[in-house]
Amino acid sequence: ARMLALKGATVVLACRNLDKGKAALARIQSEQPRGSATLAALDLSDLDSGAGFAADFAAAHERLDLLINNAGVMVPPL
Repeated sequence: ARMLALKGATVVLACRNLDKGKAALARIQSEQPRGSATLAALDLSDLDSGAGFAADFAAAHERLDLLINNAGVMVPPL
């Protein structure tokens, strides 16, 4: 997200934890990127959160050019 914003992209940080998202957004903005970065709440374990995010995104943006997903991996014992 940081590099995309620095290169001029409009970046939306879709975060479950808004406190961590605010910290990441502040780090990006502190570098005065050519593009822009904003923060939006999104909890993928909650369908209402996903629907709300999608509606808000569609209202604020003309299109989505690129979606980058980040997922954790849990390895339980056998």
